[in-house]
Amino acid sequence: KTKKKITVTHLGHNLINNKFLEKKKRKKIILYVGNRSNYKNFKILIQAYEKSKYLKKNYKIIAFGGPKFSKSEMQIFKDKKIDANILHKHGDKEFLFDLYTTSELFVYTSLEEGFGIPILEAMSAGCPILCSNIDVFNEIAEKSVLYFNPKSKQDLKIKLEKILKSSMIKNNLRNKGLKQVKKYSWKNCAIQTASVYREKI
Repeated sequence: KTKKKITVTHLGHNLINNKFLEKKKRKKIILYVGNRSNYKNFKILIQAYEKSKYLKKNYKIIAFGGPKFSKSEMQIFKDKKIDANILHKHGDKEFLFDLYTTSELFVYTSLEEGFGIPILEAMSAGCPILCSNIDVFNEIAEKSVLYFNPKSKQDLKIKLEKILKSSMIKNNLRNKGLKQVKKYSWKNCAIQTASVYREKI
């Protein structure tokens, strides 16, 4: 039998970060990007947020993309008395990048993912990241983000407050992310893929 060799080729991202040079002022926003289906685990962000007096007093959550909030989601927000603090937005890539550059934190709550393009997008915009401690995110982000247990709303609450209360932690994550994202681009992806094919010829 011939041994099969698997080569991992990292994907890139399309957002252009020229506007980051404008040094936009960060707003009191926790950003979530993508749909909110079960494996995306969006509900844990709401649960953690609702448990924190500090977060409810000082921050709003913006959920970008995916469908508009359903009636059941809106009812949950209303029951928890946080409906004024949870906003849904959608738009083009330019609008998304504006959110990345003006939010204080990007949170990625997934229980599983194939890759994780939003991590690279947030990094390229200098947005600090808090994400699930799952293998694929560890591979992409390494030590450039802070991780939380995606099955523990208490751990998420603690980590959210830890980051958002500390300018030093936010700046550290921002700088690490900008450095980490340089490893990823569609050009690098193409070069790596081409080199694998050349080895097979």
